[in-house]
Amino acid sequence: RRGGRARMSAPPPRNPLSEPCKVSSVSISGNVRTRREVIERELKAAASAKTHQDLVTELSKATERLEALDAFRGTMCDVDAGEEHGSVHVSVYVAEKGTNTLAFQPKVSGEEGMMDVAWVHRNLRGGAEWIKGVLSLGHRGSNAVAVEAVQPYAVGNLTARGRLFHETTDEVLACSYKETKRGFSVSASTPGSPITIAYELCHRAV
Repeated sequence: RRGGRARMSAPPPRNPLSEPCKVSSVSISGNVRTRREVIERELKAAASAKTHQDLVTELSKATERLEALDAFRGTMCDVDAGEEHGSVHVSVYVAEKGTNTLAFQPKVSGEEGMMDVAWVHRNLRGGAEWIKGVLSLGHRGSNAVAVEAVQPYAVGNLTARGRLFHETTDEVLACSYKETKRGFSVSASTPGSPITIAYELCHRAV
């Protein structure tokens, strides 16, 4: 007589990241000059996450957006269990960049060697805005000076950018050509969007 054998299959293990969760509180530290609401703005989606997987994804996106502001040299997020069942507490640590940065960068433009001197001042009013000045000097006589300012979330979620510039391209020795441009440009964009609206007004003399 043949005996039968019953097979029992165990249910697949449940992914703990798919478990529901609720962010009960958020703590932020390390922001000395940056206003708290600037950081909280980037954490809105994470604070409303419904599962642990959603929370991990949104915290990763928030970290990228915070570092894209160019106000922080590093960010870190920790998640701990909250007091209530299924709740979590999120801790965000930020390390701010220096208020002022001075940089020197050699480069080659065409056949001319140039040196860029750039100065950046960050967090003018604690909103992750910054202003940048760049002076470029070439060994053949070309030069440029520009001042640029950026205000994140100037209107709604639009980041506004303005730039004043004066540029001189001197190639008289090579081909008897000299060009001077001066003017300004403004632009607006939203974080994560490839679309930028820009306008430039320029006076050009050759």
